Amino acid sequence: MQKAYEFASDAIDGAAGTPLDAVTPCEKWDLRHVLNHLIGTTHAFWQVTTGRPVTVSEFLPENTAEADYLGADPGASFQAVAAPIVALYENSSAAERSLSAILFAPEPVATLTVQLCIIEWSVHGWDVTRSAGRNVRIPDSVAKVALLFAAQLGGGNPQALPSFGPPRETGTTATMGDQLVALLGRDPDFSRPGP
Repeated sequence: MQKAYEFASDAIDGAAGTPLDAVTPCEKWDLRHVLNHLIGTTHAFWQVTTGRPVTVSEFLPENTAEADYLGADPGASFQAVAAPIVALYENSSAAERSLSAILFAPEPVATLTVQLCIIEWSVHGWDVTRSAGRNVRIPDSVAKVALLFAAQLGGGNPQALPSFGPPRETGTTATMGDQLVALLGRDPDFSRPGP
């Protein structure tokens, strides 16, 4: 989880100065939308981990993308809600994490929250790096975990969810990160058009 957090945090910081209307691998969203969604969804997860009530609408991509979660410093806004989730996870014992998963208990470190944060942070972190014109790969250790979780979304069909496009083809030598973004409807070879 820490590595996914660091990847997303570095991606957001590395996009400083990129116009917020820059195109992204998410065909319907510009950089502002992706950043708002990434921070907004993380904010909703943070609320869940602190026991605050959260409505379904607070997780809907169309709502998080249009809200303003960026503040004056998008990196600081992300870190403010993501770092406490990571700390809760890292400060719990392996036994607590396992028990929470087995009982499907609404614990701060519930497996589903961790899984979804890893997917959100890795995939949208990648979106942000590509929108900023950077060719940064999702770390293999993060992509491997995220790919396992992502393949289970929508009952094994992530495209059944409104957030994802049809899967893209990848070659046999594709990295785990390329496989992950392709599974969720992104072109692994996306690069931002020049000025």
